[in-house]
Amino acid sequence: LKEFSIDRCSPAALSNNVDVVPFNQMCYEFNLGSGGSFEHARLKCQENKGDLVHGLRGIIPTFLIGELERRRDKIKAQLIWIGVKKDPGLTSRTWRWVNGKKIVKHSIVHTK
Repeated sequence: LKEFSIDRCSPAALSNNVDVVPFNQMCYEFNLGSGGSFEHARLKCQENKGDLVHGLRGIIPTFLIGELERRRDKIKAQLIWIGVKKDPGLTSRTWRWVNGKKIVKHSIVHTK
């Protein structure tokens, strides 16, 4: 098992509206500022050598929901972006993670 340092999760130029949390040897960035488009959110993640969270499995959804709940009063955006998009076309019903993998019905987490 590789040692994972919290220093890996601390990009130099983070604003006051961003919290970075290490979990399961990954860094999760929570941008608490006012929102933007899906594309803007993804670009911000990619600027920090990451991507929107995708492929939600195992304990990850529980971790994310807990972290978002903890920050509920600080979040200024009305929408929370994750890395999933609907295939182009008005009649398309296919959704894919940003890594291209198709989402199957049981992989989506529903919350209240």
